[in-house]
Amino acid sequence: MIGYFGRGTYKLWDRASGTTIKTHDVIFEQGKGYHTISDAPTPVFDDETAPAPSHDANAMSAGIVIPPKPLAPCPHTTDPPLHPESTTSVTPNVASTSQGKPLTAQPPAAPRRSACLAILGTGVPTLDTTVLLTTLPDSQIPHSYWEAMTWPDLWRPPMEMEWEVLKERGVFELVDAPPDAHVIDSMWVYANKYDANGNIIRCKARLVAKGYTQIPGHDYDQTYASVVHLESFRIVTALAAALNLHIWQVDIVAAFLYSTNKFTMYMCQPPGFAVRGEEDKVLRVVKTLYGMMQGGYDFQSEMSGAYELLGYYKSLADPCVHSCLIQNKHTITSTYTDDIFGASTTKEGVEKAKEEIEACFEIKDVGDLGYILGI
Repeated sequence: MIGYFGRGTYKLWDRASGTTIKTHDVIFEQGKGYHTISDAPTPVFDDETAPAPSHDANAMSAGIVIPPKPLAPCPHTTDPPLHPESTTSVTPNVASTSQGKPLTAQPPAAPRRSACLAILGTGVPTLDTTVLLTTLPDSQIPHSYWEAMTWPDLWRPPMEMEWEVLKERGVFELVDAPPDAHVIDSMWVYANKYDANGNIIRCKARLVAKGYTQIPGHDYDQTYASVVHLESFRIVTALAAALNLHIWQVDIVAAFLYSTNKFTMYMCQPPGFAVRGEEDKVLRVVKTLYGMMQGGYDFQSEMSGAYELLGYYKSLADPCVHSCLIQNKHTITSTYTDDIFGASTTKEGVEKAKEEIEACFEIKDVGDLGYILGI
């Protein structure tokens, strides 16, 4: 294993074929170590450099034959130096063997460094990638607003984009804090967005509430939110393949912001975006924000109501699998929070299903299924 593709996907290196493998199913064997047997041919030495056999008394008494250890041949006076002082290219000398055939000494090959390791480990951009010129590897993702401001050109634009989305959705109201109000704090969370090949395509910033400071019964009640089981997702994809259905995939943009907060909550203004002259005021949270304890539950309730309004039936085995039959067009979907995978009998059914979901939520059409849930 040489690294990861995003989160939860392993990056493996096949030495035999020289290819990179992306997979979720990896078994790590612990305990006794394994040693790779070199494929290099066994060196042949002449009589002058042949190693002497070992005579270990304990090994001989146990009946164990210890093979002789190969020793490096003694250097001849005509051999070139291993580390020449001059930086110019050195032409190796030719030494005559006992058979009279010339033997050319080859200089040692320079060690190779994998480009994948350069991307994952140090973040140094290579010749075949330019994305790292505008991104950072996960090991250098900032953990606070002040740390992100050491790269303002990199992280300020995604933060401003997130803040504009929150204002457009009417998530907050700037008010004076009541005397007995419980005001929670917020923070910025940063991450990289990956494509199906594990390449960084853009930076993301999200404003989240510190939900661990909420008071149960005062700021929230329900927290449970189910997602589609991977077994159910595999069954849906298997049905799509067996019945030759048309598959599609959409993402709901800023999913949690569609659900209305049922509790009166107040939050501090986020660092870097406090209204000038009104720094003492707080934000009354109207919509459910990421990080809140009830965020997943509220959005799942909103999503279930939308499916029911569109005429979908909920599976008794998995509440995140829905199906409908409208005008002889059958559609089945599996939902993992804000990621929707669907399969329809006709292309018209695909377009109709997308239009119905888009009427309820803002979606991003991913197109044909190629990469979902890290698979």
